[in-house]
Amino acid sequence: MAIRPAAWLMVVFIAACQFGAEMLIARQYFLAQVFVTPLALMSTLLVAHVNPLDLLHDRFIDTVIGAIVGVLVVLAPSVWRRWIRWRSRAEQLEW
Repeated sequence: MAIRPAAWLMVVFIAACQFGAEMLIARQYFLAQVFVTPLALMSTLLVAHVNPLDLLHDRFIDTVIGAIVGVLVVLAPSVWRRWIRWRSRAEQLEW
């Protein structure tokens, strides 16, 4: 992406990444993401001519935010149960 290939070459790369993502998404989600990230970046560069490093930076920040939110959503039920358990024990000690 940094060398700014011709539009037709980017379309070929996009098609290859789409094929790779579709073939792997059902069995190996992690490996499919290896194809999805360049696919998203190339698709954006094909439409909007911006600095690829800026797009990569934005994609990294979005990924970090998404990972943090995902971890918090996964941990929230456990934290909620512990808090309810702690609260009920505290109420029992008051009696």
